[in-house]
Amino acid sequence: MAKPTGKPRVTGYHIITSEMLETLELLARYKYLRSSFIEQLLGVDKRAMNYRLQLRREQGYVYKPKEQRRGYNSLHSPRIHAITKKGEQVLIDHDRHPLRVTQLDRKPSYWPARNFTHSMMICDVLASIEIGLKGTGCRLIPWTEIIERATVDDPVRLPFSFTYEGRNVTGKLVPDGLFGIQYPDGKASFFALETEHGQPLTRSHFNSGSTKKKLLAYKAIIDAKTYQQTGAPNLRVLFVAPTRVRSENMAALAVDLFNTTTNFLFHDVPVQEILLDAPPPFPNLVTSHWMRAGYDAIPLYSEVSDVPKTQKPTQARQVD
Repeated sequence: MAKPTGKPRVTGYHIITSEMLETLELLARYKYLRSSFIEQLLGVDKRAMNYRLQLRREQGYVYKPKEQRRGYNSLHSPRIHAITKKGEQVLIDHDRHPLRVTQLDRKPSYWPARNFTHSMMICDVLASIEIGLKGTGCRLIPWTEIIERATVDDPVRLPFSFTYEGRNVTGKLVPDGLFGIQYPDGKASFFALETEHGQPLTRSHFNSGSTKKKLLAYKAIIDAKTYQQTGAPNLRVLFVAPTRVRSENMAALAVDLFNTTTNFLFHDVPVQEILLDAPPPFPNLVTSHWMRAGYDAIPLYSEVSDVPKTQKPTQARQVD
């Protein structure tokens, strides 16, 4: 039997079980997860999962970020959970050090969460990809595993320099996410994730962020192979947006800028502001086709040859 730990309740000490450690590890990997996503990642039914989470909240190992109350229909949506410092200490005490999937800051539960909606979009996308890879023979490679081979101290801060219409632009770019997919044959593809939640498509200048600036910056990063400082031997960039129209516009912008390129993939994903409800897991993000600039659309899990097209890039299928 595992050694009791934590503060005593009326009914006795908290017994650390394997299911408790699994739940805490998962929350430590992502920072934020909806209960519906936890159910599918752990393979637990809804009723049992809700009971587990309620129990761990009462014991002080997990908490519900208060920012979720601002979401549409939040009272009737699956609850979002995060791990507390007490929960993190339990993992340390049991020699559990899960590799983090997201790069989101880990701050105390009483600190206000910045850009919570954007953070949830990142977690929803990455968790859905991990769920979608189940049963395919593929494995999700988290960013903390990738940077074990990094060559610099701050590997995810990618320097870039490009010239556009006579203007020289330099800076550093930090992806919203960085992960890889290892295929059954042992080969792996690596991806940077950009969740374009509220950023404009273009601006008249490059002093502030825009999708256009990111496309040009990533093109410079990939051409110069600057991404190799992260430890990734190859890199493509996934751009996701809340609507299909926005994802199509991003793909069209890539065509205008580069004509044809295999460096970027575009897709739409469900978000709470559009659905007026919490999005369920969307594992078909892995199997549905992503738009590319001038090439056929492809699923993430598949490696295919890139044959140029003469017609408009294939549209991505809507995520259910």
